Amino acid sequence: MNPQMEWLYSTNLIIILVMMQASKKIPFEDPNVLNGVRALYIVSNLVIAGIYLYTKMQIDKKKGKSPQ
Repeated sequence: MNPQMEWLYSTNLIIILVMMQASKKIPFEDPNVLNGVRALYIVSNLVIAGIYLYTKMQIDKKKGKSPQ
């Protein structure tokens, strides 16, 4: 397996384990906390979509300029 992929998989595993432990400490029973987490989730998805669209536009822009 590619060493970079191994590093990526291990990093993802560490992030998941840390987030699972952190989620146990967050009081999700509080409506303000729950709505804040929901808002962060929506914002993170909008940021991801924006990065995707920007990257796609940059790739499409360069496709038209490449020699055939």
